[in-house]
Amino acid sequence: MVWKREFNEERHHESLGMKMPSEVYEPSTKKWEGTPDQLDYEGLVTQRVKRTGEICFENQLVFLSTALHGGDVGLKPLRNGTLEVYFARLLMGHLTPETDSLIPILPSTPETMKEAA
Repeated sequence: MVWKREFNEERHHESLGMKMPSEVYEPSTKKWEGTPDQLDYEGLVTQRVKRTGEICFENQLVFLSTALHGGDVGLKPLRNGTLEVYFARLLMGHLTPETDSLIPILPSTPETMKEAA
């Protein structure tokens, strides 16, 4: 792909100290063992993500992500009725029965750290 080559090997990026991604890329030292269809959610409720990126929860369709279609997610009930939604070991967010929607877990940034303080 032309854009991929240009992006990684021709364009300098300010966020990388004016280097190209191909100059700073290092393969991961962690090796993935298994495939997404081998995920085991022992002790959790397992739901298959539909082609539309949704799961069916209490007869309601709840959108998670189209990137997960065909895969499974694990649902862990909490005492307050909320469910934690996991993809593999990643806590994606909380499913609230009141809204039948996923409240995503957002990555920590300096801004969100200030808001939490």
